[in-house]
Amino acid sequence: MSGQDRLKKLLIPFFKENGMEMIPADKYAIDAFKECATDRGVPSDVIGQIVELYELTDGVPCIDGFDLHSCGDEIIFEFWNDKELWIAQNSMDMLRWANGKFCLGHAGDLSYGEEYEFDSLAELLEAAFSDWY
Repeated sequence: MSGQDRLKKLLIPFFKENGMEMIPADKYAIDAFKECATDRGVPSDVIGQIVELYELTDGVPCIDGFDLHSCGDEIIFEFWNDKELWIAQNSMDMLRWANGKFCLGHAGDLSYGEEYEFDSLAELLEAAFSDWY
């Protein structure tokens, strides 16, 4: 199953349960995100995985505490000086990409431990949703 298929399997029921519709980012927003990420030196495979998510939904506007930043939100790159991408959060949990991994951690910790560090964004979201819901 592709990463995007795994994301669909996770997100479609989440949106339906909360009475929301997934609205994908438009091509121009995705292209701008790709350009911004490429200019900063984000690895192309990481950009690709995040784009797969934005092709499904351009963020999550704080549904049940979960807030996924839209692809045009500069906050994604707020911690880029530390080579981190801030993808989303749920209450005190942060979802980010850092040190070559997609991580679930706290604001002060990249991850809660190795078991919360993943090679793919789909794995990260599956683990996070499993913890939260």
